Amino acid sequence: MKGVAASVLLPDRHASLVHRSTNRQVVIWTPDREPCWRIRRASDAIKLLAEEVRSENVYFSVNQFNGRRQVRHLAALNALYVDVDSHESEVNLSALMDCRIGAITRAGVPEPSLIVFSGRGLHFYWIINPIPANALPRWQACQRHLQRLLQGDPAAVDCTRLLRVIGSVNTRAPESCRTVTGFLLSTAAFDFDWLAAEILPRSRAEVRDIRAMRAKQSGPRKNAASQGKRSVFDWWMAVYRDLYLIIEHHWPSGVAEGHRDRIVFLLAVALSWFTTSDALDAEVLSVARRVAPTLSEAEVLSYTSSVRARAARAAAGERDEWRGRSRDPRYHFRRETLYNWLTDLIPPDLEQQLAGIMSTKERDRRRSERERLRDRGGEGRHRSRHAVDETRSRARAMALEGHSVRAIASLLSVPRSTVADWLRPANTG
Repeated sequence: MKGVAASVLLPDRHASLVHRSTNRQVVIWTPDREPCWRIRRASDAIKLLAEEVRSENVYFSVNQFNGRRQVRHLAALNALYVDVDSHESEVNLSALMDCRIGAITRAGVPEPSLIVFSGRGLHFYWIINPIPANALPRWQACQRHLQRLLQGDPAAVDCTRLLRVIGSVNTRAPESCRTVTGFLLSTAAFDFDWLAAEILPRSRAEVRDIRAMRAKQSGPRKNAASQGKRSVFDWWMAVYRDLYLIIEHHWPSGVAEGHRDRIVFLLAVALSWFTTSDALDAEVLSVARRVAPTLSEAEVLSYTSSVRARAARAAAGERDEWRGRSRDPRYHFRRETLYNWLTDLIPPDLEQQLAGIMSTKERDRRRSERERLRDRGGEGRHRSRHAVDETRSRARAMALEGHSVRAIASLLSVPRSTVADWLRPANTG
């Protein structure tokens, strides 16, 4: 670590660091006393938490909501976080912290903003400037990557997670470390787009898109280029939104009988990618009450039993073998499968509005349109020999000034491998 800025010992200080926007709701949970649940505007929640010094088992939501703590009510994402548990009978949190910080450093991931000693483990926070709920797919991808890097709890990566509050007492921890404390490493919040780019591995498509974005920022606005392959979280968020568009198109007052089972089933599949297994039942029942209020609770749970079983297996760390590869046991439906299943509900005018569930013909039409509108020159894919020579000369001059390969690549919008090749002695002269 570059150095600890300060110790954090008070619950309200913890909450104010995370909840920089104060106009949405925060959930406070105190399981050992009434009221167990309190939903308050962030500014009021911070004041309430000021009274929880040395209180037993106090939790709060890291993210903010419009009402209830559910994915569909998500209002703002405030941080990335990883819950690392100690599985040793004798808890050595300092050694555990050093080990995980080493993993962060070796991976080239930015240092966290805050580390919380929760009693029997650590919570690593990367506090970000608040971002809206529609950033959830990329946020979720970052969460999964950090969880794997730090060997954190795979069940603690959902956006509805509650974490222990600094200054409270963990009654399940050893006597010597029951009080929850924290080290603040930086008071500045990360820009999420920058942080995500530092955390997530970059594919060729993503490198191309970064070049296109930089070209747009430095010149007149151009039409959108191809966005490359979506992550599994982007995909299921697109499906989730498409399902609601289908519901609103046909049944503004609730899904009709004969369609309820498949609609509720697919909504549950989408939710399984954004909600932990232990919270999935409540999420599914809540959504079903809204879109299919005539279904009984027993019917909803019956229709979605396989979805919930697969989510439980994923939470337990199980993997399935599929075409010779290991993958997550949750459902992976292809675009064609979903379209064929729902084709009777997707008229042409509605299909134009959908982002994921579409026919192959419509998919190909959109691809052709994107390719037609791409600015390959702005992406750096078609560059003259003179331009390449000039860029290579600039890279060598910057190297002589002491710039790293990574810095040169970033500033010149050139892959690091290309810069490294230019700087090898065999290629000079």
